[in-house]
Amino acid sequence: MSLKKPRQMAARRFSAAVAVAFAALLLAPTAAATPWWVAWEGNDFPENEGWERTIYGEPAQRTLEGGIMTLDSLGTTGGWDAYQLSLGDNLEPDPGERFILRWRMRVDAVEGGPRDPIVSFVTHDWWMATFFFAVNKVWLMEENVLINFTPGEFHAWELRSWDMRQYDLRLDGQLVRQGHFVRIPAGPVSYLGWGDGGGHSRSRSAWDYVRVGVVPEVETSGLVVVLGLMAARVRRL
Repeated sequence: MSLKKPRQMAARRFSAAVAVAFAALLLAPTAAATPWWVAWEGNDFPENEGWERTIYGEPAQRTLEGGIMTLDSLGTTGGWDAYQLSLGDNLEPDPGERFILRWRMRVDAVEGGPRDPIVSFVTHDWWMATFFFAVNKVWLMEENVLINFTPGEFHAWELRSWDMRQYDLRLDGQLVRQGHFVRIPAGPVSYLGWGDGGGHSRSRSAWDYVRVGVVPEVETSGLVVVLGLMAARVRRL
């Protein structure tokens, strides 16, 4: 037998051992700064998966089909029908980590006002970012910035932050904004909220997923593997 084959076999065993060790590191219960990941994937209504449903006024009509939840408040007088998750204070990424918030949605209609569907995030020390959607643009409320997008289509959004003060915002994989959270005067709280939240405005929107967590900063292909492993240990916050 040549020396080449044993070396190849040893390399494979070493790579497999590294993969197993890395997976074990992610999956093992550790200290409070351990990376975490929570994902709603459209498999059930959010309140059945740990989210708090908040309704003011008339609730939206809801359907859940094929992993997509549709919120339709066009037939109401307006109000708030949204979902909130408390995040605690484990949001500060350590060196080599990133806070990531992802959502994929389509806005079909907005009536009674300029915008309605919302995604809003607040840290435990009240640094905030809020995204209000129209059919073809999103308003970054605290920064008073508008970003256009193609109407009538699903779009994937991703917010990444390394210090919970600044962030990169990507639309369908393309960087569209390097922004910052805005400090607001209020008491300590930390949450992620999303849904139909435009007050007197009414809308119909379709939601594919909402995902949030603190994860190791790795290349995109590696991040898919990391999040797949972390899905097995979804953290209830």
